[in-house]
Amino acid sequence: MGKEKIAIEMKILSKDPQQKGVGIYTLRIANFTDVASSMIEQKEYERTVKLQSGTTAYYKNGQIFWKEASLEYHIQYLPLPDGKDTDKLESVIDMANQME
Repeated sequence: MGKEKIAIEMKILSKDPQQKGVGIYTLRIANFTDVASSMIEQKEYERTVKLQSGTTAYYKNGQIFWKEASLEYHIQYLPLPDGKDTDKLESVIDMANQME
């Protein structure tokens, strides 16, 4: 019997609901070939970055994705309409580094 395919997707909001202009993060983790594999194979990224763990991650327009062991990760930063002009790259790298 094969391994079950499982994907978890969640939205992460600011710890401080009174803080204006902070966007929303979406996080997707899958134990099968998913968004990350597709984007990496099709070279749909602007640049590569190294996470604190040494893992290579791929960045494209407010999204970062990577594969680690048998899991695929995909984090996307969605700014709010009235939000600040946040550095999306640094923002998603910070979130990815917290995944360890």
